[in-house]
Amino acid sequence: MWLLRFFGWATLLAPPFYLAMPYYQRMLVQAAEWMLFQVGIKVAIRHLQLYEPFNLGIFTAMCLASTRAPLTTRVRALIVGMPTLAVLGLLLLVAVIGIYGTLRVQPPALQALILKVVSASFEAIPWVSTPLLWILLLGSWELRVGAPTPHSR
Repeated sequence: MWLLRFFGWATLLAPPFYLAMPYYQRMLVQAAEWMLFQVGIKVAIRHLQLYEPFNLGIFTAMCLASTRAPLTTRVRALIVGMPTLAVLGLLLLVAVIGIYGTLRVQPPALQALILKVVSASFEAIPWVSTPLLWILLLGSWELRVGAPTPHSR
């Protein structure tokens, strides 16, 4: 049942998060440029191809699909989880830009390897961190085998 609720919420939340994407990414780029400028790195990001804020939508759907945890616990998970994922996305973007900035001084073979590792990590980390954060915040309630649900009490 959780999976059906999750798919339902994810389907309902996809359009608003999609519509928020250009604004969210613009804010993310501005924050990353500002952070890098503070440490002496001046960059101008013209195009950003991320799936942000879809991981926020997925996390929200996961929390809303959860029913074993008390409502206050689920609300707290959303209040803590959403900013945590947003900050993680920002720090990841800053780290990737910093790593790309060092590539010019590396030998070509090492550049190619670094690009592959960084690119794969940049794409995977948001999709891995989202369920891991959900497990951290709600997993003790939702992943109990045979635990009573609010409906079975």
